[in-house]
Formats: sequence, C-alpha cells, structure tokens
Amino acid sequence: MRKLLIKAAFISVLSSMFCLTAGAIPYRGYTYDGYDEVVPSQNGYKPVAIYAGIDFGDEVGALSAPKDIFVDKVGNIYILDSGNNRLLVLNQDYKISKILTTFNFNGELLTLNNPQGIFVDSSGLIYIADTGNFRALVVNRDGEIKLILEKPQTKLIDADLEFKPQKILADSAGNIYVAVAGIYQGALFFKPDGEFERFYGANTVEPSAALMLDLFWKRLLTDSQVKNISRYVPEEISSMNIDDRDFIYTVTKSLNIKQNLKKLNPSGKNILKKQKTYGELEIIYVASVSSASRFIDVCVDNEGNISTLDAQHNRIFQYDREGRLLFVFGGSGIQVGTFQEPSAITCQGDNILVLDSTKHNLTVFSPTDFGREVRTAVEYYNNGQYDESVDLWRNILKSDHNYTVGYISIGKSLMANKNYAEAEKNFLLGNDREGNSEAFAALRKQVVQKYFPLFALTSFLIIALIVWICIRKKRPAREASVRAKMNPFIFLIHPIDSAEEMKQKNSGSLLYAGIILSVWVVASVIEYSLTGFRFNSNNPDQINVILVFLRTLPIFLAWVCANWGVTTLLDGKGNMKDIFISNAYCLIPFTIATLISVLLSYVLTLPEGIFIHVIILVGTGWSILMLLGVLSGIHDYSVTQTLTSTFFTVIGVLVIVFLVLLASTLLQQAFLFVYSIASELIYRL
Repeated sequence: MRKLLIKAAFISVLSSMFCLTAGAIPYRGYTYDGYDEVVPSQNGYKPVAIYAGIDFGDEVGALSAPKDIFVDKVGNIYILDSGNNRLLVLNQDYKISKILTTFNFNGELLTLNNPQGIFVDSSGLIYIADTGNFRALVVNRDGEIKLILEKPQTKLIDADLEFKPQKILADSAGNIYVAVAGIYQGALFFKPDGEFERFYGANTVEPSAALMLDLFWKRLLTDSQVKNISRYVPEEISSMNIDDRDFIYTVTKSLNIKQNLKKLNPSGKNILKKQKTYGELEIIYVASVSSASRFIDVCVDNEGNISTLDAQHNRIFQYDREGRLLFVFGGSGIQVGTFQEPSAITCQGDNILVLDSTKHNLTVFSPTDFGREVRTAVEYYNNGQYDESVDLWRNILKSDHNYTVGYISIGKSLMANKNYAEAEKNFLLGNDREGNSEAFAALRKQVVQKYFPLFALTSFLIIALIVWICIRKKRPAREASVRAKMNPFIFLIHPIDSAEEMKQKNSGSLLYAGIILSVWVVASVIEYSLTGFRFNSNNPDQINVILVFLRTLPIFLAWVCANWGVTTLLDGKGNMKDIFISNAYCLIPFTIATLISVLLSYVLTLPEGIFIHVIILVGTGWSILMLLGVLSGIHDYSVTQTLTSTFFTVIGVLVIVFLVLLASTLLQQAFLFVYSIASELIYRL
C-alpha cells in the first residue's frame, strides 16, 4: 500500500512537471453574464513558464518569500526577494544581471529589512518600500541612495503609528506615492524632494446599519466608553500601480468594501464605475467566511487592461480600461498555473507575471489564441478602428457566445458609427442597460426628428379628445345611488363615504373586488417579467410566477384576516366581507400605476426613470391614503384609532407569515423523517 501511495505521488508530481509541455491548463475559464452569474468561457491565459531562484542563475540560489515584482520600460525584471532581504534584477531572458543587497548612502552601506514594494520609473530610479526599516528608499541603478522617506512629522498621522510602507510608486513629475499599513486616509503624497504634502486616493467608509448604530451610540456614550467600541474607518490601500498617463490604480484586500478596484485621475477621483464590485460576484458565506475577492496587487499593461491579484481565491481577474471583465484565470493548487500564496503581479507586454511567496517561484502567463483575439479586438476599439473591432468581436462570439463583453464592445463600436438600432440590440444581448439606454435615446431622437409632423398631429388630437370628453362629461349627482358609489372608480374619489355606505347598506361588490384582486396579481406578474430591459434586473431565465403569486394574494388575505382580528379586539364596526371588498378597492391606484410604469419602461431611458418612480410613488401613496380612509370609515375610527389598528395589523401579518413558515418547516421535517424511516424499512426488507 505504501509503495502504491509513493508511486501515485510520484506520478502526480511528474504530471504537474510536464503539464506545460502537454499544453494542459489546470483551471477552467469563466466569466459573468449581465445578471452577475457565472457562465463558462474560454481561457484567455495559460501558464507558459515557471522559474525558481536557481533558474535565474546559480548565484541566485533559492528565493525566500518574494513579495513584489516590477518590469521597467526596457524589459528588465525587478524582484524583491524579501526573505533574503535583497533585490534581484533580471534581463528579458529571466537571467540575473544584478543582485543588490546593500545600498550606498553618503559612504554608509544600508541593507533592506523585509521590503514589500518595488517600482522603477522611466529614468531608471528604483523606489523601494523598506518595510522592516520603517522607511522608503529612492536609489539609482548603481545602488546609490538618492532619497530616504521616513514618517512625516504631521498631526494628520497618529504619533504612535509605526511607519511601515507597503507599496510605492512615482508619477511622471517625480511625485512619490506611498501606501502605508495602518494609514486609512489614502496613500502618502510626497514631492520629488521628499516633502510630505497630502494624502491621495482614500477609500470611503461603506454605509451600513452597523455603522449607523455605532454612530448613534457614540453620541450617547462618554469618551472612555467610545474608546472601547469598534472604530469605523476607511479601508487602507493594499497596492497601487500607475500607467503612462499618470492614472493610478488602487486595490484593497478588504472583504467588506464594494469599490475594491479604483482608477484614479491626478486629482484622486475614481473614474471607474462606482457601483461596481470587482472580483468574485457570487458571494457566499460559509462558516462566517466570505467568498468575496481580496485584492492584494494590481498591474496595467500598455493597452490599459487592468489585472488584479485575488489572494482569497488565488486567481487573476483582468479588466479592460473601462472596468469590463475580460478573463479569469489561475487557482489554488500545486500544479503549474496555480498558487498557494500569491504575493505580487506585474505586466510584461502581453504576458502576466505572478510571484508566489510560499512556492518561492515566478509563473509566467501568456495569452491563448482566444485571449490574443480578444486583446486585439480591444486594441482596435481603443484606437478607434471600429469596423475592424466589430468584425473581430463577431468572430470571437462565434467561438464563445457567452462572452458578453463582446456584445457590449460591438454595441459601443456601432454607437460610434451612429448605427443606433443595431447597437441597442447588441447592448441587450450583452445585458448592458446603460449602453442600451444611450442607444435607445439616440435612436428615439432620430425617429422623432424624422416623423415630427405625425407626432405633433397625434399629440394634438389626443389632447383635443381629452378636453372634449371633460367638457361633455356630466358630474354625478351628490345623491347618486349607493350602487354607483360602489363603482370602484367612484370609490377612488370618495373612499371614506363609500366605505361608510358599504358598512351601512351592505352594498359592496364581491365581483368587483375579485376582479380587482385578479388584475392586481396579473399586474404584479407583468411588472416582474415584462418590464422593459432597461428597468428590469430580473433574469428572464429564472422568473418564477409562483413566487410572485405567493407575495401578492396570500399576503393580501393575511392582511384582511389580521385586520379583522385586530379591529374585533379594538371594537371595530366592520365585518370580514366589508374589510375584504374595501381593501381590494384600495389596490386600484397601485395597480394602475404598476401597469403604466411597465408601459413607460419601453419608451423611457435610464435618466428618465424618475418618472416611473414618481408614478409608482403616487400610486402607492394614493392606495395607502385610501386604505387609511377606508379603515376609518368601515370601523368608525378616529385618526389615532386608525393608525393604531393599522400598526397592529402589520404586526399580525408578520405573525401569520412566521407561523405559516414555521408550520411548513415542521411539516417538511416530519415528511423527511417519515420518508427516511420508510426508505430504511424498504431497504431492510
């Protein structure tokens, strides 16, 4: 048995060693659709090489917990071999050209201590976050220190805080940015001469119920008590990078921040989509552990594509310059192309280089044929070659129809060529609501301009017809019959009077009530499933009409029962029938508003969506006011009594829902218990 295990282990090691030559990729490609659900996709990158320290040269030996890597403009590769406290400089062929272990500062030799960050500017100056020595260094190619950055003497930084730089970079003007552990105001911004000026690119505190509660208690507690409760501060920057246009990219490793990837302009404003979460989108909590991504490093290539390193799942997420997901690759394991503890990432042309601090090696990823096609299509689009981009994207979609970014890119290219109708269709296929809205607005403008006389004449005739109807219509006499007042639409105008007469003369119509309830349920289903794409976030493949039904009619019946029970205890005058009919009538405004909003969702753009919200708000408010008036009229209540009964009715509905859920759970458990016993008996017999 032991020999078999050893043999199996040996075969496993051999297979992992030869996986590169065999062309095997130890992970499956996937992407996310417009509903943030995982869909399979072709791999965009594959591992092509792996290097241990000895592969760089015999004098290098083994790496020890390497923490950062950088590729300069001429192709030299810089590796911070942090465990060995040295800087390795490699040529483009991954062969050692220089090992720096000491640095000259005015005749004094200084050494590194657990360095965490490396950056090289266009002039060849090397910037090192010398974390263990509580400083940052700026050195030339010969290892001579030109500048030492230490903790700034400012009241903006806690005096007791240890200065532990994590990452460092410089812009084209020579300004230096340092991300420091424990500093939440953003990166420290230094002038070229080393003078601290300000903070840059701070994250914001994510609003939450816990935060609001904490702020409330802080107003009530003493200063000593406040110190003993949790502090809510922005998340610190975990890593940074910069492109040729001085846009700075930051990531955070927090599992609780939504905007975990930012693209900052020189003023520090994020220009990526603010509502977007990057990394894993299907967040699952298992044993109180989140599956959200934890970004620890970021790099950007010459085309503006952004690659982030996720230490939570040991994967790389690559996005285009607008933040659209291109590829996901990597994973956890011992195979080539997987990681145990990835520590840093950098871009080398089309290639991606990743350090692993536990494996003590460097993995090189290169685009697959599919990945090169995508990168070329992105490059065409970025360069304004829209026709070439569209043709290439369509070819890409033939091999991977799940690649929604292709439809979006085609839509943007068609928009640039003013082909708004086709652009709208492609944005729909790519589930891009913002793009679809923009294309529809442009298309609608074209149609209106083309058929303006017809639109003007139609609008005039409709307005004239409405005015004529209003003039010709006779006002109903105040002495209208009770039956007329029980007409649902008369009920809309005189809810309290109608409710009182319903109670006194038993004139409510169960037929009308049933029709109204049916229309309300149908309207809810229509709203859920048929609302226009731009305003409908529901996945059409997962629409469940039964769930829509369960949240409408059963809830209404629970409301009626709860109100009858509460008002019976509070000396209400209405009976079950009157409550049912009058409450059903109150659904008319909300139902009408719902149907109108569905119709408007097909002719309005996203910025015009405020009109839909206003209509829904008016319909809901009207229904609520009618409900309060009806309850007052039915039960002969004052305003205070009406509000009190309404409050307890809501409590009653919650109790009913809880009891129903409890009963269903118990019945399910009982069924499973009986079923398991029956299965066991059948098996034994």
